[in-house]
Amino acid sequence: MKNLEDLKLSLKKLNLKKDDLLIVAFSAGPDSTALVYMLKELGYTNVKLAYVNYHDSEFVPLEQKLVNETSKDSGYELFQNNVYLEDVSGQNFENWARVYRYKFFASLTKTLNAKGTLTAHHKDDLIETYLIQKSRSSLVTHYGLREISVINNIYIYRPLLNYTKQDLIDYLNENKIPYYDDITNKNTSRLRNKIRTFKLNSEEISTLLEEISFKNENLYLISKQIDSLCQKEKIDYKEYSTLSDEIKKRLLWNKISQVMPFITEKKVQSLVNKCLEFLKNNKPGTIYLIDDYYLYQDSQYFFISKYLTTNPYEYTIEKAGVYSFETISIDLTDGRVFNVFDYSYPIKIRCIKSGDKISTKLKTKNVKHFIKSQKVPVYLRNLYPVIEDKNGNVIYVPFYSDITNHLIPLTIKLIH
Repeated sequence: MKNLEDLKLSLKKLNLKKDDLLIVAFSAGPDSTALVYMLKELGYTNVKLAYVNYHDSEFVPLEQKLVNETSKDSGYELFQNNVYLEDVSGQNFENWARVYRYKFFASLTKTLNAKGTLTAHHKDDLIETYLIQKSRSSLVTHYGLREISVINNIYIYRPLLNYTKQDLIDYLNENKIPYYDDITNKNTSRLRNKIRTFKLNSEEISTLLEEISFKNENLYLISKQIDSLCQKEKIDYKEYSTLSDEIKKRLLWNKISQVMPFITEKKVQSLVNKCLEFLKNNKPGTIYLIDDYYLYQDSQYFFISKYLTTNPYEYTIEKAGVYSFETISIDLTDGRVFNVFDYSYPIKIRCIKSGDKISTKLKTKNVKHFIKSQKVPVYLRNLYPVIEDKNGNVIYVPFYSDITNHLIPLTIKLIH
């Protein structure tokens, strides 16, 4: 059995001190039992145990007995939550149970104002998680398990990732500490338990750990690139088109999660695929995503946003000045920029109307034809502004590039 030095180093790295109030996710199984007694041996006294009894097998009374005995023997106060297997019929039990217990850990951690919750995940769990990730070919933000993460707005610490399960069992056996061997871990209908039936030798484990490390280093570099792109509200399509398929997926995943943090990972994956398909061809347009959110694309950029209103607008301005309306901001201090003169007032700034003609020397007379030639995005065409003088003549229609390049003191607030 490895000594406790690895745990001491891990706790130090995680900045977990002996006087910190800590919650331990406890089940009376070998992993969490070893963690409890290892913490006690290292002098951690301010620890509470969080236990969820799922009542999912005939052996639950034995599990409960060991839970109570461990709490009494360690001196760590027990906080218990009871739930019944029949309450989750028709659902994926593994997923449901995980969500349920982490909500319990979060509630307890916040109620007690603890520093965080410690779980007894070990090296075998790290490898199992990675193998599951590979089997599903899904996007992840980290391969394997992190030493520290945030779930439900609390810190989750995993200080045992340098130990194998056998290391922990050896520790318990050497110290004659009883533990509960959960019979449900033998149920191979559960994916993680299926993977546990495959035995890896030390060389295979070493190879997998190197693979995980390499992938995480590469993922870190990709994340830096993606984070830089995600800081922009609009993503340049040319830049996007140069990315690899994996980076495109990760970029869209991050952007969707950033804009809509309330949706599930499964839904994010679905929306990523939908956006990827839409963006294969650089064609201006709009697609519906979920709730009130859309992906908008013009000839240069695309962005994800809540629905852009198509309500018509019209604002009357009596004299020169600086004005900011719900849809438009404009600086008319020097009206000549907009072909506006003293004799033009009162003027109107409004969205285009069917049949609008430009009353200037521009060759293109029809306003709709003009904005189409300017490659104004489809989603903005019915909201594009024109300036009308007191006689009802359209005296100014801005060039789209003048707006997007900020060459005129006019802002359409719907343009991101």
